[in-house]
Amino acid sequence: MEGFKAKPNIGIKGGHNLENFEQFILDNFGNQVKDINQAVTKTSHPDISGIYEVKYKLPVYDGLSKENGGKGKFTGQWKEYKNPKTVYDPKVFSDEQILKLGREAMEEGIQNGRVRIDSRPNAISDEIIGYAEVDGKKLQFIGYKNKVTGEISNFFPVIPK
Repeated sequence: MEGFKAKPNIGIKGGHNLENFEQFILDNFGNQVKDINQAVTKTSHPDISGIYEVKYKLPVYDGLSKENGGKGKFTGQWKEYKNPKTVYDPKVFSDEQILKLGREAMEEGIQNGRVRIDSRPNAISDEIIGYAEVDGKKLQFIGYKNKVTGEISNFFPVIPK
């Protein structure tokens, strides 16, 4: 599992472990975020316990001083990120279980032809949509397959719309 990165225009990129995601916010924005519920809203998967879609907002800093780890002074504003993130609760699914389910879903997606070819000239990967079974229910994953190596570079569970 890769770590997290906060990108101003994109939001938090990286791992999908709920505890790690929340800890990243508290570690990096704890001077403003005192309670995780102040920044994160969770919606449960309709069929599978332990999978959540999170919408989140982060404090905005002016970037003009060394305060707050070099981020500057808090402006009093909060930025809401449009793209929700899907996370799993490690109390329900271990990292190993999510890796296993994700690999199964990627294999299932490839076998069933659910690969969306990215035809942009500089695209480095294609998108795979696959499903893995969890207690008789299907958990959807989205992943990315490197165009050159064929290696699956990333995958994560999603809550279908």
